[in-house]
Amino acid sequence: AGVADSENDSITNGYYITYAIQAANGYTISFFTNVLWAHASSTGPHNGELQYSTDGVNYVDIAPMSYGTGTTSILLTNNLSAIAALQNVPSTITNFFRIVNWGASGTSGTWYVYDVPPAGTPLGTNEFAVIGGVTSLTGGSGPVTVVAPTNPVVSPSSITANAGSTVSFAVTAGGSPASN
Repeated sequence: AGVADSENDSITNGYYITYAIQAANGYTISFFTNVLWAHASSTGPHNGELQYSTDGVNYVDIAPMSYGTGTTSILLTNNLSAIAALQNVPSTITNFFRIVNWGASGTSGTWYVYDVPPAGTPLGTNEFAVIGGVTSLTGGSGPVTVVAPTNPVVSPSSITANAGSTVSFAVTAGGSPASN
């Protein structure tokens, strides 16, 4: 892999991760917060940007992210609730999110999402979470808040992927009404 000098250079070279979330038929979804525990090596990327898209092609910057210049672990919390395009989104629209990184000083630099928070992390802190609400269009119970559980029944596996490749995560809520 190469080293990107800017956000545009990273996008051109496919140096980003993308994840998508869509409401089930008969529901709308609103996004409140994106939480990410990131780790960057001293030669890894120093800058990042969280973006969203409702068509998977045209992305809009949400928030810049700085990882510092040394080896670091950082908790990044981005508020999504003020973004009108991410509120009450119908099931016909897939919501895409992308984290674009740049500014590494060497090709051996690393950046990743922790699969387990670092020692000393407060209990209940999620490594990666998109927090929001789901509302039924048929007048059923709602809204329902879906968050990653502190002690999940099944922990997600670590995923290693090449830059530009697709990685999928799935969330299932159950019960009547569903609850976290």
